[in-house]
Amino acid sequence: MTRKIIMKFAGKRSLLISMLCVAALIINGCSNAPEVSNQPAANQPIASTKPSPVAPPPPMSQSGASQGDPIDTTKHDAEIERAEKELKKKPNDAAARMSLAKAYHARASALTAARQYRPALGDYRRTLRYDPDNADAREMSATIIGILRTIKREVPAEGEEPPPLPFKKDEKKPEDNSQKKSY
Repeated sequence: MTRKIIMKFAGKRSLLISMLCVAALIINGCSNAPEVSNQPAANQPIASTKPSPVAPPPPMSQSGASQGDPIDTTKHDAEIERAEKELKKKPNDAAARMSLAKAYHARASALTAARQYRPALGDYRRTLRYDPDNADAREMSATIIGILRTIKREVPAEGEEPPPLPFKKDEKKPEDNSQKKSY
C-alpha cells in the first residue's frame, strides 16, 4: 500500500521538477537583461572600430521580404466573388454564409502560407464574420495578432487590413531548365 502511494507521488514529483526546470530555463533564457560581469573594466576587450561585416536587417516596414511572397489569388478571389453574389441572392441562407466563410478561409490559408500575415488576418476575420464558430480562423487570428504584438508591429484594425500583394505573371519561377529563356 505505501509503495503504491510512494510511486504515485514520485511520478507527480518528477513531473513537477521537470516543469520547474523548463520554466527556469525559459525565464533565464528569455531575459532581456544584459549579463553582468564581475570582471574589472580594464580586463574587458575594447570595442573594434572596424565596421561590422554583416549589416543589420532593414526595419520591417522598409523590407519587401517582411510583407511575404506575392501569390496568385485569382482562383480564391473568383470563389469569394461567386459566394458573395450567392449570399446577396439568399441573405438568410446558412449554406451561402458557410460557402463564403470557406472561400475567405481558403484564401487566408494561402496567404498565411505565403507569409502575407496582415492580409490573411483580414480574411480570417471575414471568415469569422460569416462563420463565428470556425475554430481554425479564431486560432489563426489570435496567433497572427499575438505574433505582431510580440514583435512590436502594428495590428491593423478590423476592416483596415491591407489587400494581398499584387502578383505578376512574370514573377513565376520556371519549374525546370527547359522553361528558361535563352538570350
